[in-house]
Amino acid sequence: MHMVKKIIAVLALLCIVMAVYLLWGRPYQLRWGATDAEVNRSMPGDELDSHPTFLATRAITIDGTPQQIWPWLLQMGYTRAGYYGYDIFENLGSPLGIRSAVTILPQFQHFKVGDVVPISPAASMEFYAIQPNSYLIWSGKDGVGGFT
Repeated sequence: MHMVKKIIAVLALLCIVMAVYLLWGRPYQLRWGATDAEVNRSMPGDELDSHPTFLATRAITIDGTPQQIWPWLLQMGYTRAGYYGYDIFENLGSPLGIRSAVTILPQFQHFKVGDVVPISPAASMEFYAIQPNSYLIWSGKDGVGGFT
């Protein structure tokens, strides 16, 4: 009987943790840093999938002008400048090394729609749309699986 009580207590704790995650944690993750206006407005690339299976709007504020920020975004990617985040996970195995770039890399500044963007050793996307200093959209082949 003592073991049954322990099992019930563990299951109850797991249910509480899951409820807190689903009611608070998950909604927070899906809109991390984004305002209500950002979450609710349409964005370039929305036309890629009118009924996405996963939808998240996340945002950060960067102290800089679009012209200062744009070169850093354009060079992101695996085997490119990295992702400027969790380097050891994001860039592991990249021939350019584990660390993300700390300078602007000229070889990754001139791309056009249709150019390939490696995102991991096993997958790549392509530039779907590029509006300098405003947005760039990566998508899968034939516009499937967009990222904005």
